[in-house]
Amino acid sequence: SAGVVAAAVTGISVLAVLAGCWLFVRFDLTGNSRYSLSQASREAVRALDGLEVQVYISRELPVAMLYGGREIDIRGFDRELLDRLAEYRSWSGGRMNIKVVRDDVETRAAAARLELFSYRDAEVRGGTLQFRKYALGAVFMYRNQVEVLPIVTDPESLEFEITKRLSRLEEGYARSLSIQPYLEAGKDILEAASA
Repeated sequence: SAGVVAAAVTGISVLAVLAGCWLFVRFDLTGNSRYSLSQASREAVRALDGLEVQVYISRELPVAMLYGGREIDIRGFDRELLDRLAEYRSWSGGRMNIKVVRDDVETRAAAARLELFSYRDAEVRGGTLQFRKYALGAVFMYRNQVEVLPIVTDPESLEFEITKRLSRLEEGYARSLSIQPYLEAGKDILEAASA
């Protein structure tokens, strides 16, 4: 009978693991549902099939940032950003891909129009004293549209900021489709005038 109990426990464990591979379940027990996406956010991410997100997080973030004339404690902001994006990806139904940029983060973040920030640490470069720059943001790409989350300064508003950008991507793409006939007509006119 001990063998039967062991086999039953093993079988139930295996079934639970297999079910976990196919089913996504998450419980948010916080009072304000901080770690749950709203229905609007879920719908926004589901509407964008092929959404690409590039995340820029400096390797050695300081404990705080100097931003807007004040010092903001940013411990855990990087984890909040990654966790929140993972939540969006889980609700996307496989329509969203996240890539975390690992090499030459600050240079690539600046090229992607992210807002670099500094703290109190400075270093000597080329004979001058300069504050070291850090990146903590993301770029959202959908078809021919790009939206930038230039910097994360408040994890409480992260869902709002991300969903706002997803909505802009969808609206921008719809606008680009609506002007497509006019672009085609202009192309036809140009070809006719050239002929």
